[in-house]
Order: sequence, then C-alpha cells, then structure tokens
Amino acid sequence: MDVALAAVIVSGIVAVSTVLIAPVLRLVIDWLAWRRQQKAERLKKAEDTSIEFLAMLSAVGTVEVYEKDHKKFKSEILAKSLEWERAIWEKSSKKERERIKSLREMLSRGSVNTYREKFDSTVEEVLELSHSVTERLD
Repeated sequence: MDVALAAVIVSGIVAVSTVLIAPVLRLVIDWLAWRRQQKAERLKKAEDTSIEFLAMLSAVGTVEVYEKDHKKFKSEILAKSLEWERAIWEKSSKKERERIKSLREMLSRGSVNTYREKFDSTVEEVLELSHSVTERLD
C-alpha cells in the first residue's frame, strides 16, 4: 500500500509539474526574447543618432551652413546632440558622462565658427564615446 501511494503521489507531482513547467518556460523564453529585442533597439538607436549627429557636425564646413541662419543651424546641432546624448547616457560611465557634459557645454556656448575650429576634436570625442557605449550595448 505504501508503494502504491508513493507511486500515485510521484505521478501526480510529475503531472502537475509538466502542466506548470511548459507555461513558465514559455514566459522565460518570451522574456529573454523581449530583452534581446530591447537591447537591439537601444543599440540601433545609439548607432543611428551617432551617425545623424556626426552627419550634422560634418555639415559645419559646407557652403550650405554659410547660407543658413547660424542660430537655426546651432539649434539643430544642439537638438541632435541632445538626442545622441539621451541614446548613450544610460550605458555611459561617470567619466564618459563628464566628457558628454563638457561636449554639450562647448556646443551650447560655442558658435558655428567654434564648431569649425574644434571640428576634429569634437568628431573624435563623439566617435570614441559612441563606440565605447555601443560596445557595451552589444
């Protein structure tokens, strides 16, 4: 009688666990897929905003900038830099955040001529920061 009772209990536990394990596994798999998708979206956003920001910075030396309203161009660069900053801020280290802040300060206080003068160092800074953060996102 004891063996029969143990067999019934074990088979009941196996049946219940079989019913419960499948939905739990599905939930875990769905959650992992969602996390992977979120990570891929953050990486894509960081890469896209970096490219757009660099493209905007590279326009500093073009004839179109001379013809454009400098205040409007400066506000466009600031808007793009803030979008880039938001995309990489979460995964930035403290040191990188300080570099981002100083870059933001230079962009907000500088003029289009300042952007031209500091073009190489600004682009290098954006590339370095973008690369290190997207590496962590990947």
